[in-house]
Amino acid sequence: TSATVGAIAQSLKSQLNFATSSIADALSFGANLSINQITNALWNTAFVANSRELANVLFNNTSATVGAIAQSLKSQLNFGVNTIADALDFGANLSINQITDALWNTAFVANSNELAQILWRSTRATANQISSAFQQVINISVSVSQINNIVSGVTRAVGSFFESIFG
Repeated sequence: TSATVGAIAQSLKSQLNFATSSIADALSFGANLSINQITNALWNTAFVANSRELANVLFNNTSATVGAIAQSLKSQLNFGVNTIADALDFGANLSINQITDALWNTAFVANSNELAQILWRSTRATANQISSAFQQVINISVSVSQINNIVSGVTRAVGSFFESIFG
């Protein structure tokens, strides 16, 4: 018989008492399933409570890259870019450089101004860290004062976390 990925995940949990992290590991390394299949299985079985927990499990227990995780959160679950940035920072505890690289290279942002605003709003990054990440990761020279001007008026909020919970 052929079982769905969700059914396999449910069986690993109910029959073998696997932890969510072990289920992700088994689906990734044991069954060699795609990050999209694993994302859907964990989310749709309610094995993770929110976007932060999902990003943490995917990053720490699958073979997926940060960019692939970001892409999967967007394409499979329709998460907004602010929610994805929040989840990668507060959930997976990734560096601002890793988050910058993932958001820039997935083309989730139209330009560096938008990226700076998202990083400011949805991560713990300082203007100095954003400026540094731009220079190191995407080879764009933007001073700290320029970053401060770009994010002027942008509210730092936990709103993206509530978006991940309530849609």
